[in-house]
Amino acid sequence: MFIMTRPQPNNLEEAQQVIDALFSSHQELTETVTDLRSQVAWLHRQLFGSKSERHAPVDESGLFAHLSLPADEAGSEQSADAESAKQTVTYRRESRRRGKRQPIPDHLPRVERIHDLPEDEKVGMKRIGQEVSEQLEYEPGKVYVIRHIRWTYARCEQRVEPDADHPNVVTAPKPIEGLPRCIAGPSLLAHLMVGKFTYHQPLYRLEKMLRRKDVRIPRSSMCRWAQDLDGMCTPLMRVMKADVLRSYAIQCDETPADQQVQGRGRTKQCYFYSYVGDDDHPYILYDYQTGRSRAGPNGWFTDEHGEPNYHGYLQCDGYAGYNDLFDLDHPWRMIHIGCWAHVRRRYYDVRDQFPGPCHHALGQIRLLYDVERKAKELAADERQALRDEKSRPIVESLLSWCEEQQRHVLPKSKLGEAIGYTLNQATTLRRYLDDGRLAIDNNRCEASLRAIAIGRRNWLFTGSESGGRAAATMFSLIASAERHGLKPLPYLTDLFRRLPATPVSQLDQFLPDRWQAPAQ
Repeated sequence: MFIMTRPQPNNLEEAQQVIDALFSSHQELTETVTDLRSQVAWLHRQLFGSKSERHAPVDESGLFAHLSLPADEAGSEQSADAESAKQTVTYRRESRRRGKRQPIPDHLPRVERIHDLPEDEKVGMKRIGQEVSEQLEYEPGKVYVIRHIRWTYARCEQRVEPDADHPNVVTAPKPIEGLPRCIAGPSLLAHLMVGKFTYHQPLYRLEKMLRRKDVRIPRSSMCRWAQDLDGMCTPLMRVMKADVLRSYAIQCDETPADQQVQGRGRTKQCYFYSYVGDDDHPYILYDYQTGRSRAGPNGWFTDEHGEPNYHGYLQCDGYAGYNDLFDLDHPWRMIHIGCWAHVRRRYYDVRDQFPGPCHHALGQIRLLYDVERKAKELAADERQALRDEKSRPIVESLLSWCEEQQRHVLPKSKLGEAIGYTLNQATTLRRYLDDGRLAIDNNRCEASLRAIAIGRRNWLFTGSESGGRAAATMFSLIASAERHGLKPLPYLTDLFRRLPATPVSQLDQFLPDRWQAPAQ
């Protein structure tokens, strides 16, 4: 039987090397455990916790005691105090009262039902009044058929040699609307598009819903119609994009989705990019890309001649895929505006593992948003003056704090990564302070991606690249309409009905901020 033992060091130098190796191994193990705990906590919150990143004010006494300790003691006591800190931190939640019942709208049709006493119980009684209560009811949507009857006429005195302008037989023309040679009319097409891209119903569910009404339309036909509608709406999308590119600042972000690989029975990851114009050019456009490379945003900001089509402000996160747009060696030379919401999220995700530093950072960022709430109704110059007075000292103080903390935390820890991200984006995070027309974050753009995040849990993947582009077009039309308070169904119905017969020079009437609902 052989017993293996650790070789004994022969001198002090070898002993020091062994100690250093053991210490390094312990540090790596501690860092790995902390990182895994952070991942488990993040996954647990994604499954069961609230998605809100609201930071409520807390009692900060005792949370930052570790900041005055030396670096080695702070690191050792941090994990020991984490559990106790979680027990002492309390959040104050306001009680929610049940609101009043909203009145039923007056424009809804009323159907009266009279409830009376039996005749034998009314003997010797006189009616003196009535009690009225209202109740909402619902009748499922109806599918009906429009028969287009085109009368045909023949001339009483037929010409021996009829010409193209004066034929002997004439048939009344049918209005140009919807898709050519399509069994579905504009209203049904709009219903299917709204059902999938607003209410996130997969096409197989829409197919079943129609089948219950004895209408059989295969989902393959619905997919083809969506792609044909994409081609029909392309000229309008060009008009909307040209208007968005005139924005003073554009917000951009992306979210993943899955695309089915034809013939292989698997999927691959693709991306929807969202480009949000400012308040003077209020449209939301989506772009579908099969990858997350720089080719996506680079191509969107390039015209058909290969020239850059935008040189203004672009607000996005620190993803490297946008770097070419801000590089002086590339033709775009945009100005990058950072996003404080992305910074806040990095501290929020690890607040349980590093409660002291994270709550300090979250508290400072919360003060920045308090200023923005006060400046929301101000003019641009007044907003910039308020930011100079209130927000700039907070930003500089927070960045100085990050520089100090970076010396005491492990760079590969989650807290170290959050601090590193903040300092790497310091220049772009300061820029919103210099112009009152710029936003503190690109939350409006992130909110525009919520529909895709909800939808992909239902329809799971796009069938093909052309299907993804069609989805991007429908998402663009619906999101832009909802931004202006329009109902997507009547808007798309009118759009699909009149767009095919409208010349390109008159497409402005279909822009969501200029569209007028047709008279009934």
